[in-house]
Amino acid sequence: MAHTGQQPKKFERQKKHGGTSTNSLSPRYRPQATSMQVAVYYVSFSGPHSARLVCERQDVLSVNHVLTDAQLGAILCAWSTYGSVLHHAASTWSWRIPVLLQAAIPVVVLPFLIAMPQSPRWLVSRGRVDEARKVFADQHANGDLDDPLVQLELDEVVTALVAERDRASWLSMFTTRGNRWRMLIVIHTACGAQLNGVGIISYYLVPVLKTLGIAGYLDQCLISGGLSISNFIWATVASLLVERVGRRFLWLFSTGMMLVALIVVTALSAQFVKTGNDAVARTVIAFLYIFYAGYDLAWSPLNSAYTVEILTYHTRAKGLAVWTFATYLSLSFNTWVNPIALEHIAWKYYIVYIVVLCYLLLVIFFAYPETRGRTLEEVANVFDRDEPVPRPTPTETAKSSEDKSSAGGLEV
Repeated sequence: MAHTGQQPKKFERQKKHGGTSTNSLSPRYRPQATSMQVAVYYVSFSGPHSARLVCERQDVLSVNHVLTDAQLGAILCAWSTYGSVLHHAASTWSWRIPVLLQAAIPVVVLPFLIAMPQSPRWLVSRGRVDEARKVFADQHANGDLDDPLVQLELDEVVTALVAERDRASWLSMFTTRGNRWRMLIVIHTACGAQLNGVGIISYYLVPVLKTLGIAGYLDQCLISGGLSISNFIWATVASLLVERVGRRFLWLFSTGMMLVALIVVTALSAQFVKTGNDAVARTVIAFLYIFYAGYDLAWSPLNSAYTVEILTYHTRAKGLAVWTFATYLSLSFNTWVNPIALEHIAWKYYIVYIVVLCYLLLVIFFAYPETRGRTLEEVANVFDRDEPVPRPTPTETAKSSEDKSSAGGLEV
């Protein structure tokens, strides 16, 4: 493997003219903001006191991540890059074709956005209760505005918004026990998704492969393409298991699997440096697949979905701002530190991420609650059980809804 698929001479000329970057080999296609926006949008439709709808919320959020975020985009990127390099190595089309294909996806999706309904929770917060009722009816009751489920959903949303409206300041995000707990999870989820070792494989696959003697560009493309397909399969399986085995089990199993795989990768990489044995290099590649499979079981489908799920309506915007800041701060570390560390200490750098994975495993075990089978309001009670929020009576809820509707919406 170490000596096959070498770069053709014409490819050397192509590199001088702005050809395919090694970054295009990354098996991850990460539209972070879009993924989170879709998660926020869909979670607002989940229905209270309905097991089917609660399960549907997390299943669809996880499948959405598989289909719209890393996995299908990675397959498109990896294999279009391989085909372009294989057939257009000396041309700038080796990078133009993958870029154009990825740009075509938003063009196809954009017209469908026009038909998307507004979030019912947002509508209620703006006093547009009748519109929210219609959205719930269309989504959960075949258009029947008088269905008891529709009224139940609407009442609980109004009740939750009234109870939470005075608890959304930035100060409140860190002054209450429940919100501090939420922020602990949000920050660790955002940073952990980037700093659990996956950043080395996803963004710096080429340097990693070169440490194993795999310098052929087409070999690197094939490994990247194989990873993209493997990731798709594992992430799909994980998304279908979220409501069957629970979030905590997936978080713990996923992180533990990554830890074991990375320990093996580190040990075998050290062995390859000493022996240069191709069989050892192939085994390392196999465990890189296993490592990434572990990532796909939880960190891929639950990164955004679990974050949205634990935040209440009025803390969601600020909580996601913290999530986004932490995510891109971690990405900056991956961008500026990882390549330097890999260049100077190679496989020894993996030990840093072994320590990080041990730390994340402890945090998940002690701080990540199970949210399976709970409505958004019930999830909120898990965090705020020691700080009960007075809930208005049905009469007070209805009166508040009417007052806010006439005044232009619930105050947020």
